[in-house]
Amino acid sequence: MLLLVSHLRAQDNTLIVEQSGQGNSAAISQTGRGQYAELLQDGSANQATINQVGADNAALVNQSGDLNQITLDQTEGSYANFLNANQTGNGNRISHLQGYAGLYNQANMTQKGTENYISSRQAYNSNSNQMTVSQQGDYNQIEGWQTRSSFGNEMTISQRGNLNRAYLYQTYNMRSSEMTVTQEGENNHANLIQEFGTRNNEANLMQSGDNHRAFVSYWDYASKNLFNAYQTGNGHSINFQSWSGSLNQVNAEQRGQRNRLSGSQTHASVFNRLTAIQVGSNNQVDFSQRVSVKYDNITVAQVGNNNIASLSQRFNSDHNEIDLTQHGDANSATLNQDVSSEYNRLDTDQTGTGNQITFMQNSVSFRNEANLTQNGERNRIEGGQHSKSEDNLMTLSQTGDDNQITASQSAYSSNNTMTVMQTGNNNTARLLQSAGVTYYGDFVGSRYNEMTVIQSGDRNFAEVGQSVISSYNTADVEQTGNDNQVYVTQGTYPNKSTDSDAVIYQFGNANLATVSQFGLNMAAAVQQSGNGNTVTVTQMNGSN
Repeated sequence: MLLLVSHLRAQDNTLIVEQSGQGNSAAISQTGRGQYAELLQDGSANQATINQVGADNAALVNQSGDLNQITLDQTEGSYANFLNANQTGNGNRISHLQGYAGLYNQANMTQKGTENYISSRQAYNSNSNQMTVSQQGDYNQIEGWQTRSSFGNEMTISQRGNLNRAYLYQTYNMRSSEMTVTQEGENNHANLIQEFGTRNNEANLMQSGDNHRAFVSYWDYASKNLFNAYQTGNGHSINFQSWSGSLNQVNAEQRGQRNRLSGSQTHASVFNRLTAIQVGSNNQVDFSQRVSVKYDNITVAQVGNNNIASLSQRFNSDHNEIDLTQHGDANSATLNQDVSSEYNRLDTDQTGTGNQITFMQNSVSFRNEANLTQNGERNRIEGGQHSKSEDNLMTLSQTGDDNQITASQSAYSSNNTMTVMQTGNNNTARLLQSAGVTYYGDFVGSRYNEMTVIQSGDRNFAEVGQSVISSYNTADVEQTGNDNQVYVTQGTYPNKSTDSDAVIYQFGNANLATVSQFGLNMAAAVQQSGNGNTVTVTQMNGSN
């Protein structure tokens, strides 16, 4: 065994130590300026400790063998120091600290082998430091912290191999710092945490291969942070969680099959943004912004088949936006903005065959807007704006054949506007604007609602209802083509409605129009152009 303890306090000193054999140990302290130390260890169970306290010092450590350990400290006002540590073998360990007012320090650490471990901290008013870690092999692990009122630090992690783990933290008033993780191989895992008042930080994740996992968290008033994720391969997942943060942004891109992005931004979430892109098939996005969320945005684009998007903004949600694009076949989307939902917006564009959209803006829904578009065949839209629904806008559009729309604005529905457009053949629209029932069982009417339906093609079907104490409502239906049918109902017997209008235009042959109005001062106008058309108008209970 060779034990070496070296203290370098003068300036411009150089120390080179070579150790070979078993059970070796070395301790090097650089406290002056411009010191250089080089330590080479070859064997098993070696240990090395290097402490840099001064300025412009440099240290190089190379260890080869198994079960080696290195402790690296750049602390106590250390300035512009450089550390380079290399380990080759299995079960090696590195413990590294840049802290206690350390400034402009740099550390590079490399491990090659299996079951290696690195623990690194940039902490305690430690600013503008850099740390670079490279691990090659399987079952390796890195734990890194940027914490405790530090700023401007950089942490770069690279792992190549399988079943590797990276746990990185930006915590406790950490500012303007950056973490970057790159993992290549199979079944790797990364945790990136930004919490406790952190702000203006950036975290980047790149994973290639199959079956990688990533967990990302903004916690406890984290603000103005940025997370970028890029995954290529199959079977990946990203789970993102944010609590009481603002102005945070998440950008995630996944390319491959069976990938998933899930998570939430909750509790006083303001001006946060999620942007997700998935290219491939059988992918899924499941994301929510909830509990006093304001001015938040979710933007999702999925390209491929059999993809799923489930997106929601809920519980005292206002001025939020969901923007979804899906291109491919057999895709589905479930969209919710509900429970005290105001000034929210849904925009969805689906292109392909056999796609489905289910949407809801309800439970005290005011001044919300839904714009949903589908291009292709055998697509479906279902949903509505419900439960004290007022001043909402809904625009639904389908282009293609055999499409269906079922939509409603109901339960204390007033001042709502619904526009439905279908172009193609064999399309169906079932639409409703209706009243609701109070807790005491009383009806509350549907008032000042507008509904416009435009269908172009053959064998289309429209069923329009403005019912149950319906007043001052308007229904306009236009059909162009042959063998089309439209049924309009305003009011429900014996509950009287008032002052509503129904207008129907049909251009083509063998079309059918039926209008049923129950109430006072109701008006109906039907215009048909073509041959073999049929119209039936029924008005009851009042002077119409």
